[in-house]
Amino acid sequence: MEIIGNYQLNQNYREVANELTECDKKMFKILGKTFSDERLFLGKNIKFLNHIWTTMIATTKNKIYKISLQNEDLSINEEEFDSDLFNEVINYFNKSYKLSEIKDDNMYFYDTDWGNLIIHHYLGNSININFTSGEPFDSQNISKKIISFILFSISFYIIQPIKKSILYNPIFHSNQDNLQWSWLRSIEWGSLPLYFSQLFVPILLLFIHWYYLIMIVIILCWFWSLFRYKIINMTIASISGYIVIIKWIISICMAIIFIFQGNWFNAIFSAIYPIIVYGLIIFVPRTKIGKMQEIFMNKIGYSKNKDN
Repeated sequence: MEIIGNYQLNQNYREVANELTECDKKMFKILGKTFSDERLFLGKNIKFLNHIWTTMIATTKNKIYKISLQNEDLSINEEEFDSDLFNEVINYFNKSYKLSEIKDDNMYFYDTDWGNLIIHHYLGNSININFTSGEPFDSQNISKKIISFILFSISFYIIQPIKKSILYNPIFHSNQDNLQWSWLRSIEWGSLPLYFSQLFVPILLLFIHWYYLIMIVIILCWFWSLFRYKIINMTIASISGYIVIIKWIISICMAIIFIFQGNWFNAIFSAIYPIIVYGLIIFVPRTKIGKMQEIFMNKIGYSKNKDN
């Protein structure tokens, strides 16, 4: 792994924060943004090949993923370019890395075991050396694969049963089974936003802070309490039983994604969110389970005075 001055790829930027000055966000309009949480910093000048180079640091997930060395001399024209320094840089890195591609005679690409190296000559005597770690991109690819697995699981356990009309049918169950089914659905239906949040909160942690998500879920539960006895959808109630399976798949998969991102708090929060839900029940309106169960029993063909 290349060490440039006091900087190293995959290093936590906080270790050298006292040397860094964060760039204005307008820089992204010029340079572009690779990651949603990417930040740019100017580092200390360093001496390399007897020349002074400015350093620019790019981070994601609090880790340095790109280090750029820039040696700029815009005072001369392209035609007057002195190739000595550029050739010296190329020869220096040719000793350690294998050249993989040359573009337009002024961009040299090297593949390495830690990522890639790009050397670029532009605008007069200006030279840019970019060291880029492959770790964030590997993590991004793993995240995409895990999210694909989550979507497949949702399709397998929820969407496919709906398409095949595998919904709860009381005719094929005993009275005791129907009583238990209506009791379970009553508990879930009474706090439906909280129950379904087990599918979405771990995923939304990628974009929203955990405390905002909890506040949103609790507010939705209070809003839902105004309608829960009036609106009963048997299709949603029937498929809610599948959440018992899928919630753990989502929680664990998202925890793995956060571990790869180095976000241990979100990883733990995601992994135990199905347990956290039980603690959140005390903050949402209580459900009259008997009343709700009676509504469900009526929906599946039972009446209060019917012999069971």
